[in-house]
Amino acid sequence: MYQITLVDIAVAFIPVLATVMIIGYWSHSIKSASVAISRMLIQLLLIGYALNFIFDANSQWIILLVLIFMLVAASWIGLNALPVDSMPLFKYSFSAIACGGGIILIFISQGVLHVDPWYQPQVMIPIAGMIFSNSMNAVSLAGERLYSELDHDNDFSRARNIAFQAAMIPVINALLAVGLVSLPWYDDRANTGWHCADNCCTLSDYRHVHDIQFCRNFGCAVFILAKISIPESGLMNKW
Repeated sequence: MYQITLVDIAVAFIPVLATVMIIGYWSHSIKSASVAISRMLIQLLLIGYALNFIFDANSQWIILLVLIFMLVAASWIGLNALPVDSMPLFKYSFSAIACGGGIILIFISQGVLHVDPWYQPQVMIPIAGMIFSNSMNAVSLAGERLYSELDHDNDFSRARNIAFQAAMIPVINALLAVGLVSLPWYDDRANTGWHCADNCCTLSDYRHVHDIQFCRNFGCAVFILAKISIPESGLMNKW
């Protein structure tokens, strides 16, 4: 087990500060980056205490509330990149991530991993985090590109197709990189399946890791398709 000290954390922030300086030089504004970094630090500090409580409680209702909270947060954050009021589009983002993400989460946890009980927090929360965060990025990319294309006077059908292709880029790249660039961590000390200890859970079977990555990336396509399939009339009214 690696021990990370405050000095190590400070060293890790050196490239972060360099990136912020580049952002400030090019865009003359570091507000969004500063807010994001500050929120990240605060959220990481708070989630450490929250996860201890969640793991100790081991309640299906608490896990369900956590999953709903993650879903709502992902749906809202995914709309930040859009140049319009996010509130009218929240229901579309929420529906896209809930339907696509919920299906993929159930498929992976019950169809692939056979998690028992279904609400095991060491398994459900990390997997839901991977799925919802990928869907959030897909919604952001698809939505931002869709409005950008409409702003350049492209018709809705063409703008939707371009947005879909743009949002699929990280999904395709992730699939191509599995086994070459994106390598799952293998714990040869554990047997096949999940190895959980000290509130940490690792998956020691390569086959299951690839199953999760494929299902997660396939799920992104579902999220994107659901998000950009908003009826043209409704979208144009908001536009």
